[in-house]
Amino acid sequence: MEVVKEGYLMQQGRTFQRWAKKYLTITGDRLFITKTPEDKLQEEITLKGINIAENSTKNVNHSFTVLTPFQQVALAAGSRKEMEEWISAFKVAASKTKQAGVLEALQHLEGQHSWFTCSHARRTYCNVCREALHGVAWHGLSCEVCKFKSHRRCVFAAKQSCKWATRSNLDEAGVSVGPDFSIPHQWLEGNLPTGSKCIVCERACGSVRRLQDFKCMWCKWTVHTECLDRVTKTCTLGDHRLSILPPSALQRSNSIKKGMWEPNKVSGRSPVLALVNSKSGENLGVKFLRKLKYWLNPVQVFDLAISGPDLGLQLFQRFEKFRIIVMGGDGSVGWVLSAVDKLNLHSKCMLGVVPLGTGNDLARVMGWGARCDDEEKIPSILTDMEHSSFKLLDRWAIQYTEDKEVDMVPLLRQNSISAGSANKIPQSRSPVGSPPKPAQLQSLAPFPGPGTTLGQPAASPDLVFSPQDSLTSNSSDAENRSPSPLALHENSRTA
Repeated sequence: MEVVKEGYLMQQGRTFQRWAKKYLTITGDRLFITKTPEDKLQEEITLKGINIAENSTKNVNHSFTVLTPFQQVALAAGSRKEMEEWISAFKVAASKTKQAGVLEALQHLEGQHSWFTCSHARRTYCNVCREALHGVAWHGLSCEVCKFKSHRRCVFAAKQSCKWATRSNLDEAGVSVGPDFSIPHQWLEGNLPTGSKCIVCERACGSVRRLQDFKCMWCKWTVHTECLDRVTKTCTLGDHRLSILPPSALQRSNSIKKGMWEPNKVSGRSPVLALVNSKSGENLGVKFLRKLKYWLNPVQVFDLAISGPDLGLQLFQRFEKFRIIVMGGDGSVGWVLSAVDKLNLHSKCMLGVVPLGTGNDLARVMGWGARCDDEEKIPSILTDMEHSSFKLLDRWAIQYTEDKEVDMVPLLRQNSISAGSANKIPQSRSPVGSPPKPAQLQSLAPFPGPGTTLGQPAASPDLVFSPQDSLTSNSSDAENRSPSPLALHENSRTA
């Protein structure tokens, strides 16, 4: 049989909970575990109907558990990318489907739950058996997309599907779609947030004593069980409907070159493409990654450490206008901007930054702050982006060649005396030709500026460079000065 994937992983022992290096081989729908590739004494596990859950919230050690109806196997990889590759291989083997490698990153869009192990600050109930989770901290499994709760023993009996992501998920659930791509509510019972009120009678709903009342996965409405029939059937997608891409607007494509998904044009939408670096902030990006999947359509969220920016940009390049939110450091922002340059999407997208890394100079200059370490601020971040003003950034592309015949000693002596500008200092690499015309990319600032409206670029250079900007003294100086790599501005509240 064909080998799906093989390699070394760390396995946790059953007796003393110690980790040991093992060689794993996935062949067909079977998993074989040995000490070495040549070892004939092997442990065989059937992968039919398995579930996979990450072992912690931040998951610093990149560990996960393979849950079968008869046993549990705890494994750990060397990096998060390696862990995701193994998880995708397990899912492919369990479903017996052969898919292209680029599609493996989208396995969670097939209506299956994406589990991870977590604790809760208050009493939480299993959505399968309706009993409370175990332990003082209510320890159990939670879906990172829809927040479906379950015991480990109940995970195989979970019948409710995960949050809809595409048109195929709606067809499988038998959900009818309106002519304007509207969808009905998708309800999840119990475990409502503290202080929830019914959207119908405006009385408090939810309980810590039992699993009762409902919450919509999209608009976040909460409603009593007895008031459920009085709620409008069409979902409004909540306060962030402008940023959310409805699942009815995505259809599966058989061509990878077309982006794997065929997005339909939905009026009144400016969808957000969220690109998160899960390694930023000591794996703080993992928590932001899960919270974004909860608030948005999971197809809008991509991990830069696994798939890079190309996979998400290939999908969103078919929209006329969209916005990009990058969660990471300056390196992540530069990576995304280079991908935007490569695909020539400057006229279609606008970009905002949420600082998670160690170097967040661009976020500080644009007014987004020095660091964001609270994933609960994501709703306010989405609101700020929907009401932000636009600034234009200039990006340079420099070509150079190495000239080995230049004698550097007299050049260094000459420039040690003069105090010229940086472009007058000769180096061993001389630029070839003049720099190309800088590409303009629209970027988001967190507060609305005068004369700007949502969804429209800055109307004139005055909106881009205001008299208060510290980088422009007057128009004549701006014309004579060579373009800077980034035309930045200070926020009006901090100026």
